[in-house]
Amino acid sequence: MHWNADWHMAWMGLWWILIIPGLIAVVWFALSAARRNGSPHESPEQVLKHRHANGEMDRETYQQMLADLRN
Repeated sequence: MHWNADWHMAWMGLWWILIIPGLIAVVWFALSAARRNGSPHESPEQVLKHRHANGEMDRETYQQMLADLRN
């Protein structure tokens, strides 16, 4: 009977050894995805600035869209 309790404790310890890195991986993935997508609280001007910096639009388009946002 005592042998079964020892195995139970070993499996319980192994379970926590697997769960803790799993939780860390989930948190890391969520934070890295949030960084990739940008802050959800960015203003439209900040989003436009990032798009221009990433080369998604030329300078003329950027300036026109910025003027439209400010009007």
